[in-house]
Amino acid sequence: MWLLGFLAGGSFYQGGNYSFNDSDFEKLKDWKNLPDSNNVAEASVKSAEKVLGDSVSSAMSSTAFWVILFFLIIIIIIFIYLHFTARGAIIKSAEQLDAGKSLGLKNAWAFGRQYFWRVFIFSLVMAGIILLGLLIAATPIVLLAIFEQTLAAIIFGIIFFLVFLVYLIYLSLVSTYAERILILENKRAIESIKLGIKFFNKSWKTIAVVYLIVMAISLIAAMVVIIAIIVPILFLTGIGALFYLISSGLTFIYATIAILALVVLFCTLMGMLNAYISTVYTLTYNELKSSD
Repeated sequence: MWLLGFLAGGSFYQGGNYSFNDSDFEKLKDWKNLPDSNNVAEASVKSAEKVLGDSVSSAMSSTAFWVILFFLIIIIIIFIYLHFTARGAIIKSAEQLDAGKSLGLKNAWAFGRQYFWRVFIFSLVMAGIILLGLLIAATPIVLLAIFEQTLAAIIFGIIFFLVFLVYLIYLSLVSTYAERILILENKRAIESIKLGIKFFNKSWKTIAVVYLIVMAISLIAAMVVIIAIIVPILFLTGIGALFYLISSGLTFIYATIAILALVVLFCTLMGMLNAYISTVYTLTYNELKSSD
């Protein structure tokens, strides 16, 4: 439906090439008898609602829709499980490496499973805190916009953006170390956030320096990853052009393998970067904790 709506939008421009004849001018003279524009607009809206409603109803009644939705839900659940389990596992592994021990993938994953629900609830609480701050800060701007105080809304909007950016960075740093308190000190979500705030307030200078270093490393690493992806893409594209000259079937097979290889390469590089950053934060936490 969105494609049809996009194509139909061109009909307005096509009216610019319309040639008027005498009968058209006669119709324009009798403009009072033309349909009321409000009625036309209302009828158009109702027609669009009916078409959209029929389309949505038809799609939802399709078996394919529910099958796709089911698999999407399963994929999301699997992703959530893997993501939050891995977060606990990698933090614990970094702590063991700092102590000169090797936890092993199996044991690290088992540990991550134990803390799945805590990390999941912790993330929900942090998301709720962010949304609450967004709601509180955005309310005055929305009210100013409703009462058509445009200039004041723009000024408050700029101030809100800057303040909210600082707020996000602060929460990001607090949550980074609060999560390590939750996992390494075996605390609950709310308690770990409170302790994370105290931990940040006590060592904020060192934490800020580490954060800036990590940001610089991440920026450099991102450029390296982009180059590491672009170079193989150019190389594989050249080979793909040769396959295309030979056979379109071989080209399809080659393209599928090449795309999968690039995805694996990208995931591997990003996984290495994320593991490195997480380890840096864990070692920083251990160092600051031991210095207290």
